[in-house]
Amino acid sequence: MHVPAESQAIPRLQRHATEDLEARAEQEDDSGVTDSPVVFVVLEGQLVDEVLVDPRPERLSVEPDGDPRDEQSRRHRRPLRRALGNRLRHHGRIEHPVAVEARDRPPSVDSVLHTVDSEAILHRLTVSKTGSPSPGMGCTTAVLTRIMKSIVYSQTGTPDVLHLVDREQVEPGPGEVRVRIVVSGVNPTDWKSRSAGDVPFAEVTPNQDGAGVVDAVGDGVSGLDVGDRVWLYLSAYQRPSGTAQEYATVLAAHVVKLPAETGFDVGASLGVPAMTAHRALTVAEDGPRRLEPGALSGTTVLVAGGAGAVGHAAIQLARWAGATVITTISSDAKAALASAAGAHHVVDYKTEDAAAVIQSIAPDGVDLIVEVSIPQNVELDLAVASTRASIAIYANNGGDEFTLPIRPNMSKNLRYQFVLLYTVGEKALQEAAEDVTRALIDGALPVGEEFGLPLHHFSLAETAAAHQAVQDDVVGKVLITVAS
Repeated sequence: MHVPAESQAIPRLQRHATEDLEARAEQEDDSGVTDSPVVFVVLEGQLVDEVLVDPRPERLSVEPDGDPRDEQSRRHRRPLRRALGNRLRHHGRIEHPVAVEARDRPPSVDSVLHTVDSEAILHRLTVSKTGSPSPGMGCTTAVLTRIMKSIVYSQTGTPDVLHLVDREQVEPGPGEVRVRIVVSGVNPTDWKSRSAGDVPFAEVTPNQDGAGVVDAVGDGVSGLDVGDRVWLYLSAYQRPSGTAQEYATVLAAHVVKLPAETGFDVGASLGVPAMTAHRALTVAEDGPRRLEPGALSGTTVLVAGGAGAVGHAAIQLARWAGATVITTISSDAKAALASAAGAHHVVDYKTEDAAAVIQSIAPDGVDLIVEVSIPQNVELDLAVASTRASIAIYANNGGDEFTLPIRPNMSKNLRYQFVLLYTVGEKALQEAAEDVTRALIDGALPVGEEFGLPLHHFSLAETAAAHQAVQDDVVGKVLITVAS
């Protein structure tokens, strides 16, 4: 008997353990002992122990049609479960659930042996025979892999298509990192992608934004290390793996370090809202391409819908960059939120003549408009815009079409800029990430009701309810708490 190929690749640090096993195997061959094959227990690529178990197949795995409640099946499971569990306890508590999978066939639901209680080391056990290297000898190589909770959907529709499942963690490939998700952020784009159209992969984990801790780093990645606290953006764009899961393997280019003093709730609230706001504030013909303190000094910015997530971020970033900020809202409660976010002037378009009020605040017109509902606001924007102003349109609230009078717009040389993060290009995304991070360092992007953005927390199991809340236009930011 000899050590299987999987164990031959064990790091040199563990070589002595392998040599011990080989010596034992030779002794067993000489003595004719054939009733104690070795299970090599490999945890994250390193041999941690070997376990001798009964070689009979039923002692190593339960038949696919075995009933876990059956007493005989329970007896068959006990030897390996007890041996592995006891051995692993000597190596310290494993922080996250792990699984044992067979190397001779892919894991399946049928091969799952049992689920142990929360105090035990093993989460799921799926071991089977891998062959007999020597005549009469049975040898099983068991590899421990981590199991995570994940939200997936395989067809579009209502939030009911979202399901909480167990999935194996995915190792990061070149240019990727794996992040242990602490908080996942939900945006309108997430429920819209889930609700209609074709599913681009066999199954999809939703949500573009999140925050957590780097857990593993793929080849070719620089600037990120295991243990870094980070925020993520566009995690699920053209990829099946969003942030509504315990671990997300994502493009390293879309992972940004969080400043030490910035919490995970803030990090998960960035992404789509903050980067969309950044783009909207940097598209003016005469304006800056980057944001920093003073970049918008002398500029008057109008933010439509200042109580929304993007509106909130636009107010904060514009104020941080030195602009005079005006915002429109539709209630006293939303006015209080917009003021808390930092708006200098708040206009209730339902109870006031918004155009007259804004013109009194900015007689020469506003220089930049961050627009959430151009079909409803096209006349207002035209009335209050200055010459050479830009209107940045980032949503279709209020309808998919609008009409522009040519002559008035031509007279003012107005510019209409549409904004969608998915297609702005990597350069714009990287610049936005850098500027947003600088604003974080300056403490310019706090969240919470006292800062103008109420937070609504859901558990991972409540992801469907979280999506429904965003779909129902809840005021504030919806977050999914994935881990403590």
